[in-house]
Amino acid sequence: TTNAEPPQGVEVELPVATTQQNKGDSIYITISENGEYYFEGKKAKLEEIKAQLSYRPDEKDKTIAISAEESIDYQYVGALLTKLRDVDFLNILFVSQDRSEN
Repeated sequence: TTNAEPPQGVEVELPVATTQQNKGDSIYITISENGEYYFEGKKAKLEEIKAQLSYRPDEKDKTIAISAEESIDYQYVGALLTKLRDVDFLNILFVSQDRSEN
C-alpha cells in the first residue's frame, strides 16, 4: 500500500496552480530537474516503472501523482504518460504548489 504523503529526498521546483486535495491513496512518481524518474521515492527507469505498475493491476483506480520540476522538458512528462497509458493507469494528478505558497 501507499500513503498519502509524497516520498522525501527528491527536490523539485513545482509549478504554481490552484490544487484540489487528493482523497485516498496515491502512487507517487517524481521527475527531477535532470530528467531522472523516481517511483515512490526510489530512482527508476521508465521501463522499470511500467513493469512495477504492470504487477499491480488491482491498483489501476489509484491516482498517479506526478511531481515534476517546473522547467523540465515536456518530453520527460510525455514519455511517462505513454508508459502509464500502456499499463492502463489513467487517473493522473500533477502536483503543484498552492498559489498562496508563493
